[in-house]
Amino acid sequence: IPGSDFRYDAEQNVYRCPGGQQLTPEGNPHTKNGSLRQRYRSKASKCKACALRENCLPENPPARQIYRSETRRRD
Repeated sequence: IPGSDFRYDAEQNVYRCPGGQQLTPEGNPHTKNGSLRQRYRSKASKCKACALRENCLPENPPARQIYRSETRRRD
């Protein structure tokens, strides 16, 4: 399942996966290639029980993660 199928909820600052679970922010945002990036991750226990797991995750990762980027302005 591509990351574009995950929907960002700005009000709650979470992503929602096609299976209905939330991916919450993890760690601190960091800069990469001029963009501020924040990692969002699901709970491994939720992914393990999900019927979409085989289409969403490779074999090794226990949970799905997505990065959200914002271009930083230069003042």
